[in-house]
Amino acid sequence: MKISQFTIIVDDYPQPGKHLAYNTRTQALLVLNDAIRSLLREMPVAVTAVAEEARPILTKLEEMGITLRDDADELDIMRDWFETIRYNSKKLEAYVLTTYFCNFACPYCFEGKVKEQKRFMSQEKAQEIVLWLKNKAMEVNPEKIEIVFYGGEPLLNVPMLEYIAREMHEWTATTPWHFEFNIITNGSLVTEALVDRLNGWGLKSLRITLDGDKEQHDQYRPFISGKGSFDILIRNIKAVAHKTKVILASNFNTHSYESLYKLLDFFEAEGLKEKIAMIDFKPITERRDPMPHDSQAVATYACDPGHGEKMIQIKKELMRRGFATSRSLDGGGVCHFKSGEHQVIIDPDGVIFKCPAMVGHYDKSCGNVSDLKLNDRYKDFMSFDLVEWKGKCQDCQYVPFCAGGCNYHAELQTGSYKNVFCERDFFDKTIHDYIKIKYEQLMAKKREREKQPALTV
Repeated sequence: MKISQFTIIVDDYPQPGKHLAYNTRTQALLVLNDAIRSLLREMPVAVTAVAEEARPILTKLEEMGITLRDDADELDIMRDWFETIRYNSKKLEAYVLTTYFCNFACPYCFEGKVKEQKRFMSQEKAQEIVLWLKNKAMEVNPEKIEIVFYGGEPLLNVPMLEYIAREMHEWTATTPWHFEFNIITNGSLVTEALVDRLNGWGLKSLRITLDGDKEQHDQYRPFISGKGSFDILIRNIKAVAHKTKVILASNFNTHSYESLYKLLDFFEAEGLKEKIAMIDFKPITERRDPMPHDSQAVATYACDPGHGEKMIQIKKELMRRGFATSRSLDGGGVCHFKSGEHQVIIDPDGVIFKCPAMVGHYDKSCGNVSDLKLNDRYKDFMSFDLVEWKGKCQDCQYVPFCAGGCNYHAELQTGSYKNVFCERDFFDKTIHDYIKIKYEQLMAKKREREKQPALTV
């Protein structure tokens, strides 16, 4: 038996003599005692050489992917695992832009001049999008259909958003498939009346961005007129947080990082902490022409090297204060770009893309909803290996997280999206802290479950 190359050990945590074992592929996390930790250090080892009483534990470790049989080829396992994720069609997911236009003038916006084109989805195009989604659902046969509306600012074109949501909701009511949708919005146009209508058609959540406290946010996310937006967003969040899930995102750079703590102070003072479904923080990256981007379109490691440490610090602070935040290390490494036809991005003209950073750049498009099949460019995107199995990625523990890194960044850096954009340095610096955070989150969830009263019959 041998230890998996994707197993990472954090020694003497949560206390001396206890050790965390985490596998980046299976995402299994467990606490080992000193005896089992010592056994892992000695691997590879024959099972027959292990004490009888320890063998059931080895079986459990193998089931969790922490260890493997001696004859197991982990590269083959990884290839199969990635292909399963890449073409997993349990969920049909479409990001739909109702418009490229936005009423904000955020200086780091990844769409740059694309949003200035003021293009809005028409009724005819909305009908074509609905038809395309229905056909794709019948082809893919998913368990769930999910739409994420964004832009630009999607609520600048509410009629088309409502039309698509209503049509898909009513159609799926006659099918075995569950339908829901989310909205990524700047929050300025959110109202109670709108949320009430959308709840009837499957609204799951609103994602709104607040970039720090009032002073910082108004500098980074003003209206086109230059007017600050913080007060309006807070008013709207308070109005609808009891009607739907409100997820807050907050972007930061080296200069704005400290304002995140002031934002948390404000939430607590205003009684908003319990009303927010989740909050997360991400770094803003520097823009690069000719295809600018923001923090949602790029990987963390592409930022200032100190941002990784800052992300860990603010994650710990969120947990310390009792804010709901995303689970550390959850999720696989296959993004929209690397996935199959079950994950697409559709712009206001019905043009299909496979990466948010490529939206609006038609030389990167993969087709149009007017056609039932994606084009040759999509086939080219899907034709290459996700990672360099015989090169940089062969012995890397982090491949399940990054799948060879951001292909968009690879193209910017090397001229080809088929190359690797390596994340190893970032993970080397942060992985132990993230494993500890994941453990603490799991323990907090366990304690919360234990507080729940037992059901009686």
